[in-house]
Amino acid sequence: MGWAYHRWQTNEGHCTSGRRLQRPASRALYGSSLPAGKLYESGRAFVPFVKSDLYERLHDSLPKKDREALAETNALRRAAADAAAAANAEPESFTLPDDWSKIVVGDLVLAYDAEGEAWFEAYIVEVKGVHDLLLRWRGWPDLPNFVRTRTCIALMHPSYPINTAR
Repeated sequence: MGWAYHRWQTNEGHCTSGRRLQRPASRALYGSSLPAGKLYESGRAFVPFVKSDLYERLHDSLPKKDREALAETNALRRAAADAAAAANAEPESFTLPDDWSKIVVGDLVLAYDAEGEAWFEAYIVEVKGVHDLLLRWRGWPDLPNFVRTRTCIALMHPSYPINTAR
């Protein structure tokens, strides 16, 4: 029981821009409560949202093998999302390096932002080779990581209160 692709056709029999997606068995079970999707000629697809109770009924109607595969895929996605969140999480505490040669992951430094034309706190996410550092802005964790060389960052004053909440 696979997916059936039905072309939308005009009166002349020519195909329009998309194809309507249907799964006949599901359509028969759930009638008009299952919205139709669309597969475009470009290969992109439109998959409409369904209510959670309908999703659960569809899930329960799948063969056991498919339900297990779906559960495994969902578990892998959750694990990947958790790992990404942990990798992007700000460290619980920072350290201040004594000099540029002693910079390690978790150190708090100042990095120059050319757009804002100012220096802001950033912490070291990864040391890439001898010169490059991968950093993340401390005040803007949603922004992507960025790279600076050791000579393009500034060290904080040793008495700076680094582990205070921002």
